[in-house]
Amino acid sequence: MRWDYALIVRRVVRWVDAVRKGKADHKTINIPAEFVPGGSIGPVWVP
Repeated sequence: MRWDYALIVRRVVRWVDAVRKGKADHKTINIPAEFVPGGSIGPVWVP
């Protein structure tokens, strides 16, 4: 998977700031991601 890390970092910073101020922050955001086909780092687990 590939996505823009800056969007995640910005959201985490906002969440931490709200927690620091004692406010509830339950906002959900959608971050566009792209599936990048290729090898894996290990074998696939099959139950």
